[in-house]
Amino acid sequence: MGLTIHYSLKAGGSESKARKLVHLLHQAAQDLPFTSVGEVVDLKGALADERLCPPGHPLTNLLFGGCEWLEYDRRSIGPDSFTSRTAQIHPKHLIGFQTVLGEGCESGRFGLCRYPAFVEVGLSRRIRTGLGGWRWKSFCKTQYASNPKCGGVENFLRCHLSVVAVLDKAKAVGFDVEVDDEGGFWSKRSVPDLVREVGTCNEDMPVFSESFNPWAGRACREQSKSSRTSSTLKPAARTGPNWLSSASFLLLPARSLTPRQFEFGPTAGKCGRS
Repeated sequence: MGLTIHYSLKAGGSESKARKLVHLLHQAAQDLPFTSVGEVVDLKGALADERLCPPGHPLTNLLFGGCEWLEYDRRSIGPDSFTSRTAQIHPKHLIGFQTVLGEGCESGRFGLCRYPAFVEVGLSRRIRTGLGGWRWKSFCKTQYASNPKCGGVENFLRCHLSVVAVLDKAKAVGFDVEVDDEGGFWSKRSVPDLVREVGTCNEDMPVFSESFNPWAGRACREQSKSSRTSSTLKPAARTGPNWLSSASFLLLPARSLTPRQFEFGPTAGKCGRS
């Protein structure tokens, strides 16, 4: 629940090409108004398996984002219903980074992974994954960044449009990019339409929220009121793509995270800047 932008990245070619593409994307992200941009990590084997991360490890979110899900044994049980099973597929090689977009917004995860050709399901069964080449599939829920307590519409636009800017750059440098933007901005490039869409989403949420918590319903109404009435935003601080500067919101300088080394897994391998 909540307005989300879904995306997938694909690339053919060698490991060195995949690494170059991710680093180009990482460089572009540092020029956008993210709260922080994490370092690129380059992990293989057990180090790319989020199941081996200790609880609370800073890379857990990124590694989980690199997992794929495979549906199998799908069977119809009626005209409009079916049953199926799913298997979680962990990458054998992950090159990626994560970003903090802004308050109230989910983190953005970007990269490329290679996956095994087969995965074991059950005790003695192997099925083909069909996940060839280098690829990445992820999403980012941006709606809650529109909460007035998080910065309102200005904060939401900064977060949502920055994700779109990264995906535009991915396409420009050579990724195959597919996007499902629930806000409609990816296809329309209309800031007013995006603001109206998040306002509509915020208005729809109290129906669900109040069944869990009356305070949550009131908070959602505050969001929708802000989304409908906010029209004066601060001018852009520096030049960007035409559609980005036309949003008229403040572009803040990105701050990179302090480089760190991490250790986990059965062999206590290391990962850090690649």
